[in-house]
Amino acid sequence: MSGIIWITGLPGTGKTRLADAVAEALRAHAIDVARVDGDALRRQFGASTSGFDRDSRIALGQRYVAHALRLAAAGKVVVASVVALFDVVRGPLRDSAARYLEVWLRAPEAIRLQRSGDRNALDTPRMGADMTPEFPRAAHLVLNNDDDPETIDRLALQIVAAWCVHNAV
Repeated sequence: MSGIIWITGLPGTGKTRLADAVAEALRAHAIDVARVDGDALRRQFGASTSGFDRDSRIALGQRYVAHALRLAAAGKVVVASVVALFDVVRGPLRDSAARYLEVWLRAPEAIRLQRSGDRNALDTPRMGADMTPEFPRAAHLVLNNDDDPETIDRLALQIVAAWCVHNAV
């Protein structure tokens, strides 16, 4: 089995922690998982200190998509956690991935801002502050994350259940 679980949302919503929990839950079911993390790929692709404007984010998001599609083609279930909030990035996933589950993760603004801090330089556009994201219109799941530690586990199980139903596992 292969496919892509694409977890996206504004910075600081808990995407990385949630994707890690989803990957762990899938591995517990003996599913071959590849974990794709936008922050790690940004560093790996050499874009860690630049490229926060819309065009740079789109170009980087397209690289995330290509990477995820290659891993899925190799038979992996890809669990991706990325700030890739533009339709031009998500569209090819919907069109290309035979098995695809899109998750939009939200968190209350106060928690999101506390978690994300101000990692970007002050003079760069910030997603959700200076730049308007395109929220998924057709996400399979829209989930809310709060500050409760049990929420991540609950949401991860919800995503795994949706993945299994969506793909008749």
